[in-house]
Amino acid sequence: MTQARLIINREDARKLEQLLAQPDIDRLPVAELLLDELDRATLVDGSECPSDVVTINSRVRFRDLETHCEHTCRLVFPDKRNSDDNEAVSILNPAGAALIGLSCGDTIDWAMADGRKTRLQVLEILYQPEAAGLSC
Repeated sequence: MTQARLIINREDARKLEQLLAQPDIDRLPVAELLLDELDRATLVDGSECPSDVVTINSRVRFRDLETHCEHTCRLVFPDKRNSDDNEAVSILNPAGAALIGLSCGDTIDWAMADGRKTRLQVLEILYQPEAAGLSC
């Protein structure tokens, strides 16, 4: 897998570690991948998070470089995923797990839920709570 540089908000990392420690979650294949991503990430305070980094509650536009399809999503924790919100993607979704901590222009090779390998590229951060001055 391509190793893009990751920057993760400390509070997001803390909440993510708590989520991944839950017995029903820690057995999911994406849980181990997220733990690996946390291990290699640079952790920063929310006020120090660059505005072009994907954080929890960010709204991001990205492209699947294998299918050439563009997508827009809002990255959320699973308990904030609302079935009425078509843009909300859980951090436990392979695409959500791949995007956390990436910056605009970054690409990452990643395995999707259907088992296919893809390469995702962050095109634009449409909204980031840290840049908006909101604490997460």
